[in-house]
Formats: sequence, C-alpha cells, structure tokens
Amino acid sequence: MNRLIFPLLSLLLLAGCASTSSKQENAPATSAEISAAHINAGEFASILLKKPAPTQSGSTPPDDLWARLRSGFDLPELDNDRVAYYEKHFTRNPQNFYTMVNRAQWFLPYILTEVEKRGYPSELALLPAVESAFITDAKSRSSASGLWQFIPSTGKLYNLEQDWWYDGRRDPMLSTQAALKFLGELEQRFDGDWFHAIAGYNAGGGTVQNAIRKNQGKRKPTHFNDLSLRKETRDYVPKLIAFRNIFLKPGHYGLTLPKLGNAQQFVRLDAGSQIDVALFAQKAGIDAPTMRFLNSAYRRHITPPDGPHVLYVPTTTLKKSKTTLAGLTRNDRLQWAHYRVKKGDALGRIATSHGVSVTAIKQSNQLRSNLIHPGDILLIPVIPGSTMIARAQGSSNGKVTHHVRQGDTLWDIAQQYGVKVAQISEWNRISKSNTLRLGQKLTIYTRS
Repeated sequence: MNRLIFPLLSLLLLAGCASTSSKQENAPATSAEISAAHINAGEFASILLKKPAPTQSGSTPPDDLWARLRSGFDLPELDNDRVAYYEKHFTRNPQNFYTMVNRAQWFLPYILTEVEKRGYPSELALLPAVESAFITDAKSRSSASGLWQFIPSTGKLYNLEQDWWYDGRRDPMLSTQAALKFLGELEQRFDGDWFHAIAGYNAGGGTVQNAIRKNQGKRKPTHFNDLSLRKETRDYVPKLIAFRNIFLKPGHYGLTLPKLGNAQQFVRLDAGSQIDVALFAQKAGIDAPTMRFLNSAYRRHITPPDGPHVLYVPTTTLKKSKTTLAGLTRNDRLQWAHYRVKKGDALGRIATSHGVSVTAIKQSNQLRSNLIHPGDILLIPVIPGSTMIARAQGSSNGKVTHHVRQGDTLWDIAQQYGVKVAQISEWNRISKSNTLRLGQKLTIYTRS
C-alpha cells in the first residue's frame, strides 16, 4: 500500500482531532480519522502548486478570491480557548498549511459560489479543510469519504450513488451540493444557529438536539460552548473558526496566501460514453495525477458503463479536452480484452481471473443473465490496477509469463494480451498447431 512521504504525512492530520468512537446519526467524519495510505506520494506531489510567493503590498485586486471569501464571513466570534489552540496547531508548520491551500485552490471558487447562492456564511466553504484537508479521495476509519466526508448511509440519503464503479461522495460538485443541502436543513432545524448546525454536521442533528434539551431541562444555557458533546464535536466548531481567523488575517500568523482569482479552476465535461480517465489524460495532454485527483469518484478510474460519464478537467485545458473527445474512437476510450468462453466456464471465474466484477462483464456485453456458452466472445474492460494489468506490467519491457490453463488456446491467449498468435509462436519457438499443455509457461511481450 502506497504511503505519503513523511514530510506530508502530518498534513492529513492538519485539521484532525483525537480519535473517537464511530459517527453518530449518519454524520460525516473529520480528518482525524482519514487514512494516510490512500494516495501515492509521487502522484500527490505532482498536483501541488509551488509554494506561494509573497503578494505585493497595496490595494486588494478586484479579482481576489480571498477578499471575496473574507467579505462573506458572518459567523460570530467564539469565546473558546480551543480556537487559539487550533490557530497555533494549523500554522505550526507553514508548509503543511500551504500544501492544504494548494489543494483547496482547485475547489474554493466553485464551493464559495455555491455557498453564496444560498446566502450562507462563507466560513462554510472552509469546512472541507476541517473534514478532509481538501483531499478528494480521503477516507476515514468510519468509511466516510470525499471532500465533505459523507459516510455511506448519509451519502445515499443525499443521492450520492455508490457502487463497484463509482462513489459520488468523491465527486467535488455533487458532494458540495449534498453537503450544503445537509447544512441548510440543520440550520433550519436549529432556528438559524449556525454553531449548532455545524456541530450537527459532525455529530448528527439528533445528538446536538438532545444536548440542547438536556441543558434546557436543567435551566442551563444552550450556547454551543455549554453543550455536553463528545470531544470531537466540541473541537469541531473551534477548528472551523480557527481556519476562518487564519484566512481573515494570514499575516498575523506569518503566512502569505497565493494570489487567486475568482475563476473556477475545473470544469465539467460530458464524455458521452464510457472512458478510461488515464487514457483520456494521455491523449489530451493533461497531467494524469491531476485528472485522477479531480475524478476520484471513479473507483476503477473508468466511467461506469451506464454512466455518469462526466469528466472534470482543468479549466485551462477545456478547449483541448473537447477537441480530444471529439476525435476518440471506441478503442481510444478503453482498453479491452477479448475472452472466448470455454466449456465449464462461469462468469464468476472469468471475472476473478481478469480482476473485474461480474456486473462489469454483463454490462459491457449487454448480458441479461449469467448464462454464457462455450465459444462466446466476451468483451472485458481492462481495469487499471487489475490482475490483468498487473500481469501486463510485470517488468519494464512488458515481458509476461502466462501459465496455460484448462481450455486455453493460442488464439485465446493472443486475444487476452492483445498480441498475434504468430508472435506467441515466435517468442516461444512453437508451431501454431502445437497442443498446449496444462501449466505450460509462455513468454509474451505486451509492448513489443
């Protein structure tokens, strides 16, 4: 399992708090629970922007996202010593803060626009800093995922689909819409008290409501600071206020934010049909890790057979991306394997041997049942990272050792690896008419 290099490891805990029990009432998780093992250090580093240079003194430029963000700050001050604690915690290592900001720059223009449309305090645009440190595929121990850290049940409640192919919780646009809807409902539930609503986003609305009723029964104040909540939630609102204060006066903390305009940094593109994200990135000349970062909702790095087929691309690449899409053939969109069904085969065994699901094979071949017949040719999507790809990438020169299985023919093997029967015969010094032996080893060069 890939791990972040040590200097970046602490970033994932930047907005975190102490480990706690599992989420209550379908509430999203916070970044304290996020695993550091889900992202490759080399890929991650390639999507980061350079450390921002100090901005020039003088008047604020009109196209200044940070000024726009600050102008919408509307949450009251919070008299809580945890705010000062987290201000120091988040700025103790400036490079960690800048790294988080560099990720945030992709999404803040869009998120802030959506917050403004609803008339919400612009501090809410910073909640992903608390939840995920703006990591699109962040995942917690309680199975919360995405920028806004929805757990599976809450994600489904807000129409974020999740299956073998796709996880809508990782979609930056859809998850933002869902999170703001959730927050809006909580704000109404708590009669406009945003501190209660934000706490409810973490702990669950019912948990906060019960704490309020408990205080009311004892004739105690019901301000957020006075509620009896678990430590994670007691820290949650102070974390957001700490981030608000840092972005409000970064110079006070020895920080300088990079210049950033109001233009959205990524755009939505309809690919029309199933497509491999990495293949598209290669053909469109877009950095592959950046494409994976923006499109992490596709769990297999391929859009599902039945959609959605949405690609998020950097705004600067939109024209080239549209031109590339228009010129793609079916073979340009996906890598395919062809498999001839043998006697005794079952979809489950075929799926396992190719590292895909039965559903994927059925969808790719428009099969209504699991019934297959000897001689049928199945079209199988080659999933990045699957066992088939692993075999094909067994060495730097594409050399693969294939162990002959029951029913294998040279034609079957050639189709599986995308080569010709004559090539396999030449590489292994055998005749095309030779009978293969069970367990026989054949050498194949997949990139010859």
